[in-house]
Amino acid sequence: QFGQTLRVVQGLRGWGKSWVWDPHLNAGFPNGTIFDADNKAHELFCWLLGLLGVSLPVAVNLFILLGHLMPPLALFAAVRVLRGSEAAAIAAALMASMVWNFDSMTRWAWWVGMISYGMAAALAPRAFALLYRYLEEGRLRHVLWLWVVLPVIHLIHPYAFVILTVPMTAAYVAAFRRQ
Repeated sequence: QFGQTLRVVQGLRGWGKSWVWDPHLNAGFPNGTIFDADNKAHELFCWLLGLLGVSLPVAVNLFILLGHLMPPLALFAAVRVLRGSEAAAIAAALMASMVWNFDSMTRWAWWVGMISYGMAAALAPRAFALLYRYLEEGRLRHVLWLWVVLPVIHLIHPYAFVILTVPMTAAYVAAFRRQ
Protein backbone atom coordinates (compact mmCIF):
# COMPACT_ATOMS: atom_id res chain seq x y z
CA GLN A 1 0.00 0.00 0.00
CA PHE A 2 2.83 2.40 0.69
CA GLY A 3 4.08 2.21 -2.89
CA GLN A 4 0.64 2.86 -4.33
CA THR A 5 0.01 5.70 -1.91
CA LEU A 6 3.42 7.21 -2.66
CA ARG A 7 2.77 7.25 -6.43
CA VAL A 8 -0.71 8.76 -6.11
CA VAL A 9 0.42 11.41 -3.63
CA GLN A 10 3.30 12.28 -5.98
CA GLY A 11 0.84 12.55 -8.85
CA LEU A 12 -1.49 14.80 -6.89
CA ARG A 13 1.36 17.02 -5.72
CA GLY A 14 3.17 17.21 -9.03
CA TRP A 15 0.47 17.18 -11.67
CA GLY A 16 -2.83 17.44 -9.83
CA LYS A 17 -3.83 13.97 -11.04
CA SER A 18 -4.67 10.94 -8.92
CA TRP A 19 -2.93 8.61 -11.34
CA VAL A 20 0.60 8.43 -12.72
CA TRP A 21 2.35 6.33 -15.31
CA ASP A 22 4.56 3.98 -13.34
CA PRO A 23 7.26 2.23 -15.41
CA HIS A 24 7.95 -0.12 -12.49
CA LEU A 25 4.38 -1.47 -12.28
CA ASN A 26 3.63 -4.26 -14.73
CA ALA A 27 6.35 -3.00 -17.09
CA GLY A 28 4.64 0.36 -17.43
CA PHE A 29 1.06 0.71 -16.26
CA PRO A 30 -1.05 3.61 -15.01
CA ASN A 31 -0.89 3.56 -11.22
CA GLY A 32 -3.84 4.96 -9.29
CA THR A 33 -6.47 3.48 -11.58
CA ILE A 34 -7.58 -0.13 -11.02
CA PHE A 35 -5.10 -2.02 -8.87
CA ASP A 36 -5.41 0.38 -5.95
CA ALA A 37 -9.21 0.60 -5.76
CA ASP A 38 -8.93 -0.51 -2.14
CA ASN A 39 -6.43 2.24 -1.41
CA LYS A 40 -8.31 5.41 -2.36
CA ALA A 41 -9.18 6.52 1.18
CA HIS A 42 -5.62 5.78 2.25
CA GLU A 43 -4.23 7.90 -0.58
CA LEU A 44 -6.63 10.78 0.03
CA PHE A 45 -5.98 10.68 3.79
CA CYS A 46 -2.22 10.78 3.25
CA TRP A 47 -2.42 13.53 0.62
CA LEU A 48 -4.61 15.72 2.88
CA LEU A 49 -2.29 15.20 5.85
CA GLY A 50 0.62 16.05 3.56
CA LEU A 51 -1.04 19.39 2.83
CA LEU A 52 -0.96 19.97 6.59
CA GLY A 53 2.77 19.23 6.69
CA VAL A 54 2.67 15.61 7.88
CA SER A 55 5.28 13.40 6.22
CA LEU A 56 4.06 10.55 4.03
CA PRO A 57 5.43 7.72 6.21
CA VAL A 58 3.76 9.22 9.30
CA ALA A 59 0.47 9.72 7.42
CA VAL A 60 0.52 6.10 6.18
CA ASN A 61 1.07 4.85 9.71
CA LEU A 62 -1.65 7.13 11.10
CA PHE A 63 -4.14 5.62 8.64
CA ILE A 64 -3.14 2.13 9.77
CA LEU A 65 -3.46 3.16 13.42
CA LEU A 66 -6.91 4.55 12.66
CA GLY A 67 -7.77 1.22 11.06
CA HIS A 68 -6.74 -0.64 14.18
CA LEU A 69 -8.72 1.64 16.48
CA MET A 70 -11.83 1.60 14.30
CA PRO A 71 -13.45 -1.85 14.82
CA PRO A 72 -14.32 -1.54 18.51
CA LEU A 73 -15.43 2.08 18.13
CA ALA A 74 -17.48 1.36 15.01
CA LEU A 75 -19.29 -1.57 16.62
CA PHE A 76 -19.94 0.48 19.75
CA ALA A 77 -21.51 3.20 17.58
CA ALA A 78 -23.57 0.71 15.55
CA VAL A 79 -25.07 -0.83 18.69
CA ARG A 80 -25.93 2.61 20.05
CA VAL A 81 -27.63 3.56 16.74
CA LEU A 82 -29.73 0.41 17.13
CA ARG A 83 -30.72 1.65 20.60
CA GLY A 84 -28.66 -0.96 22.40
CA SER A 85 -27.69 -0.25 25.97
CA GLU A 86 -24.29 1.12 26.81
CA ALA A 87 -23.39 -2.26 28.34
CA ALA A 88 -24.37 -4.01 25.09
CA ALA A 89 -22.34 -1.52 23.07
CA ILE A 90 -19.30 -2.06 25.30
CA ALA A 91 -19.72 -5.84 24.95
CA ALA A 92 -19.89 -5.48 21.15
CA ALA A 93 -16.78 -3.30 21.17
CA LEU A 94 -14.96 -5.86 23.31
CA MET A 95 -15.96 -8.70 20.98
CA ALA A 96 -14.91 -6.66 17.94
CA SER A 97 -11.56 -6.05 19.58
CA MET A 98 -11.15 -9.75 20.29
CA VAL A 99 -11.98 -10.71 16.69
CA TRP A 100 -9.79 -7.94 15.26
CA ASN A 101 -6.80 -8.94 17.37
CA PHE A 102 -7.13 -12.69 17.81
CA ASP A 103 -9.02 -14.18 14.86
CA SER A 104 -6.41 -15.78 12.63
CA MET A 105 -8.00 -14.77 9.31
CA THR A 106 -8.57 -11.17 10.38
CA ARG A 107 -5.08 -10.92 11.82
CA TRP A 108 -3.57 -12.38 8.68
CA ALA A 109 -5.52 -9.92 6.50
CA TRP A 110 -4.22 -6.82 8.24
CA TRP A 111 -0.78 -8.35 8.73
CA VAL A 112 -0.35 -8.64 4.95
CA GLY A 113 -1.64 -5.11 4.40
CA MET A 114 -5.36 -5.52 3.76
CA ILE A 115 -6.21 -2.91 6.36
CA SER A 116 -8.75 -1.10 4.16
CA TYR A 117 -11.03 -4.12 3.85
CA GLY A 118 -11.01 -4.53 7.62
CA MET A 119 -11.89 -0.88 8.07
CA ALA A 120 -14.78 -1.11 5.59
CA ALA A 121 -16.05 -4.29 7.25
CA ALA A 122 -15.89 -2.61 10.65
CA LEU A 123 -17.93 0.38 9.43
CA ALA A 124 -20.51 -1.75 7.58
CA PRO A 125 -22.65 -2.49 10.68
CA ARG A 126 -22.90 1.25 11.33
CA ALA A 127 -24.22 1.82 7.81
CA PHE A 128 -26.73 -0.99 8.18
CA ALA A 129 -27.83 0.33 11.58
CA LEU A 130 -28.43 3.79 10.13
CA LEU A 131 -30.53 2.38 7.28
CA TYR A 132 -32.47 0.19 9.71
CA ARG A 133 -33.29 3.13 11.96
CA TYR A 134 -34.28 5.25 8.98
CA LEU A 135 -36.60 2.55 7.68
CA GLU A 136 -38.04 2.09 11.16
CA GLU A 137 -38.53 5.74 12.10
CA GLY A 138 -38.21 7.71 8.88
CA ARG A 139 -36.08 10.37 10.60
CA LEU A 140 -34.01 12.46 8.24
CA ARG A 141 -30.94 12.53 10.49
CA HIS A 142 -30.41 8.78 10.03
CA VAL A 143 -30.44 8.99 6.26
CA LEU A 144 -28.21 12.08 6.32
CA TRP A 145 -25.65 10.18 8.41
CA LEU A 146 -26.03 7.24 6.03
CA TRP A 147 -25.18 9.59 3.15
CA VAL A 148 -21.95 10.39 4.96
CA VAL A 149 -21.03 6.89 6.10
CA LEU A 150 -21.74 4.97 2.87
CA PRO A 151 -19.46 7.03 0.60
CA VAL A 152 -16.70 6.88 3.21
CA ILE A 153 -17.01 3.09 3.43
CA HIS A 154 -16.95 2.75 -0.35
CA LEU A 155 -13.96 5.08 -0.58
CA ILE A 156 -12.14 2.92 1.95
CA HIS A 157 -12.88 -0.29 0.04
CA PRO A 158 -15.09 -0.94 -2.99
CA TYR A 159 -16.10 -4.40 -1.73
CA ALA A 160 -18.22 -2.64 0.88
CA PHE A 161 -20.90 -2.84 -1.79
CA VAL A 162 -20.66 -6.64 -1.64
CA ILE A 163 -20.76 -6.62 2.16
CA LEU A 164 -23.81 -4.37 2.40
CA THR A 165 -25.98 -5.24 -0.61
CA VAL A 166 -27.77 -8.29 0.78
CA PRO A 167 -28.49 -7.07 4.33
CA MET A 168 -29.53 -3.58 3.21
CA THR A 169 -31.75 -4.95 0.45
CA ALA A 170 -33.33 -7.40 2.89
CA ALA A 171 -34.02 -4.60 5.39
CA TYR A 172 -35.53 -2.46 2.66
CA VAL A 173 -37.76 -5.28 1.37
CA ALA A 174 -38.90 -6.11 4.93
CA ALA A 175 -39.76 -2.45 5.57
CA PHE A 176 -41.62 -2.25 2.26
CA ARG A 177 -43.68 -5.34 3.15
CA ARG A 178 -44.61 -3.88 6.55
CA GLN A 179 -46.23 -0.87 4.88
